[in-house]
Amino acid sequence: MYQPRFIARLLLAVCLGGLAVWGFIVSQRDPALIGVMDIGSDVVSVSFSSNSQLLAASSRQGVWLWRLAYNEQAVRIVQEIQLSTTYANAVAFHPSGQILATADADAIIRLRNVQTGRAIATIPFDTGPYDDTIYDMQFSSDGVFLAVANKYGMITVWSVQDQTVRYQLKGHQRTRIDTSSFDLAEHVLGIAVHPDRSMLASVGEDTTVHLWSLHDGSLIRVLRSRPEHRSILHAVAFTTDGQYVVASGTRGAPQVWAIEQELPAKEFLPKEDTMVALAVHPNGELIATGPQMRGRYPAFRWVGPDDNRIVLWRMTEQEPHAYLTGYFKETYALAFSPNGLLLASGSEDGGVRLWSVVEFEE
Repeated sequence: MYQPRFIARLLLAVCLGGLAVWGFIVSQRDPALIGVMDIGSDVVSVSFSSNSQLLAASSRQGVWLWRLAYNEQAVRIVQEIQLSTTYANAVAFHPSGQILATADADAIIRLRNVQTGRAIATIPFDTGPYDDTIYDMQFSSDGVFLAVANKYGMITVWSVQDQTVRYQLKGHQRTRIDTSSFDLAEHVLGIAVHPDRSMLASVGEDTTVHLWSLHDGSLIRVLRSRPEHRSILHAVAFTTDGQYVVASGTRGAPQVWAIEQELPAKEFLPKEDTMVALAVHPNGELIATGPQMRGRYPAFRWVGPDDNRIVLWRMTEQEPHAYLTGYFKETYALAFSPNGLLLASGSEDGGVRLWSVVEFEE
C-alpha cells in the first residue's frame, strides 16, 4: 500500500493577460494533493472534458469551469470562470469539449457554450418540486445522446441535436433493504454509457445493475450481487475497454462485473463506509471511491472524520491500494482526467480537489 511521504507540494497558478489569478492550497498531509479550489458550498458533481483541458464542477452557488495547462512537471489553471449562479445537481461535458450540460434547479437541462456560459439549447425536465431531482447524466461517446436519471426511477435518453426524447426507461424496483426511514424507493442513483455506445448501465436502490440497449432501450441483462454482498448501489462506470462494469454503494467496496456475466467477477474486501462517489481510471486498473454519510442521504450513519478519505483500489488486489487524505468532509463526486494524470474530487466543504495519480498507475 502506498504511504504518503509528507513532501510539501505547492503549485501556484498566477495567470496573466487579464485571466484569473488562482492560488492552490497546499496540503501538509498527502503529497498526492496538488491543490484545492474553494467554490463556497457543497460540490455535487465534477466532470473533465475529453481532452482533459477543462474541468467543471457544480455546487449550490453555481457552475464553475477551469481551463488546465499541462507540462512534464505540473498542471496549472490558466482560466477560471463561473458559468452560472444557479444550483446544478449534475454537470457533463459533450465529447466535443465545447458544450457543458448542466442539470439546473429549475428542472431544466441547459446545454451551455463553454466559452460564454450561455445556454445554446434547453431541455425541460419537470419531474417534481425538488432542486435535486436529477441524480446523474452522461453523453454518449459520439455526443448523439444524453442520458439522464432522476430520483423517481426514470431514465430518459434524449437526442442532443433536436432535444427530443428518444425513449424512457424504468426498471429499478423497491426492495426490503432497510434505509432507516429515508425513502429511496425505485431511485436510479447512477448511470454510465458504454464506450462503444452499445449499452447504458444504471444502478439504484434495488441493489442491481441494469444493462440497457442504448439504441432502443430494451433490457439486455440484470447483474446481481451475491446474497451476502447485496447493497444499495449509488454509482456505476464502465472500464474504458468496455469489458467490465464497476459499481459502488453501501457495501463500502466496489464490485466488478464482466458485462456478459450475471454475478461479479471481482469483489473487494468491504469497508463500513457508504461509497457514493466512484471513478474508473482510463487504464482500467485503478478505481477511486469516496465516502458520504450525510448531506444528500442524511439517514446513513456518520462514522467519523478518519473515514472521509478517498480510497484507491487496484483490480489485481482485494484490499485498498492507497488512501488520499487531507480533508474531513464527505466526498460527493469523483472524476479521472481522460489523460490519466489527475483525479478531481468534490466534497461537502465546497472544495474541488486535484490529485496527482501518476504514481498509483503502475
